[in-house]
Order: sequence, then structure tokens, then C-alpha cells
Amino acid sequence: MAFTLKIEASLYEGGPVKSVEIPNFPVNLKEASEKFGEDAVYAGFVRTYTIAVQSKIRAQHKAPTTGRTKRGSALAQVQAARMKAASEAAVETVQ
Repeated sequence: MAFTLKIEASLYEGGPVKSVEIPNFPVNLKEASEKFGEDAVYAGFVRTYTIAVQSKIRAQHKAPTTGRTKRGSALAQVQAARMKAASEAAVETVQ
């Protein structure tokens, strides 16, 4: 019950798309285990899961430094608001 898997990819976004066809690709886990062996199927699962978790870790790590808005990062906005409040308070005490 295998099928032909067609994979398309480009080297860069907007680049020319190349395609590859892989015949007799297993249609389910049972067929994949029979064709490649349980160890290879499990190793592929672990590799895929690890990549997904690493991606989430990287996204969480980058979030505070890349949380940009039109006025800059959220942290910079907070610092600017504190400085503005401090300078307004200083002006009020002088007057």
C-alpha cells in the first residue's frame, strides 16, 4: 500500500523549486517499521521531536530581544517611560 512521496524545496525563499519523487514510501507506521526497522523509525521520531523542541527553545530565547514594535523593543519603551516620568517629576519639584 506504499505511495510515491513528492518533496519540493528551494535553496532560498523565492528561489527555483526543485522536486524529488521517492517511490514505495510507507503509508503508515507499521509499513515503515517493516521496511526500515523499528530502530530507524524510532530514531527518526526522536530526531524530529528534538528539532521541534530546539526550535521552541530558540524562539523563547529570542523573544525578549526581538520583541520589536514601531518604537523599539518593549524593554526600551519601559526604560524611556521611566526616564520621562523621572524628568517630569524633577521639573515639577524645581517649579
